Amino acid sequence: MLGLLGRRGPPKSKRLAPRRPRDASIYVFDRNRFVGQAALLDDSDLGVRLRSHTPGVLEGADFILDADRATVLELQLAWRRGNEAGYQIVSQAHLRGFIANPAIEHITTFWSQIALNHGVAAPRGVFGRASPTTFGSTGRTPR
Repeated sequence: MLGLLGRRGPPKSKRLAPRRPRDASIYVFDRNRFVGQAALLDDSDLGVRLRSHTPGVLEGADFILDADRATVLELQLAWRRGNEAGYQIVSQAHLRGFIANPAIEHITTFWSQIALNHGVAAPRGVFGRASPTTFGSTGRTPR
């Protein structure tokens, strides 16, 4: 049976993975530097939704640092509306025991400076302990 608007039932969601509300403060980076802070509104296994009231922050989002989870996510813009944007997660790295990666050296340096403020012990050396990571690949790191 058709609805009043001529549709059959509610529209189907294009979402491939369920969202989880987060409401966390995160740090945004482009390929070379810290850009600013934003709010992580929700996430899923495949993407994140961010909000920023500071001009230029969402436009420059190539990576985000979720300091509470000690995780860096590499992002690709999926959509943008006003001061919110949705991003697909391209790859991720957990910074506890992270192997140094020149592509995100600016982020790991920043992390080593703020880690103690987030209740996480700063890593020894330059993230020298070996651990598996999928950063820079299309695979996923298990949670």
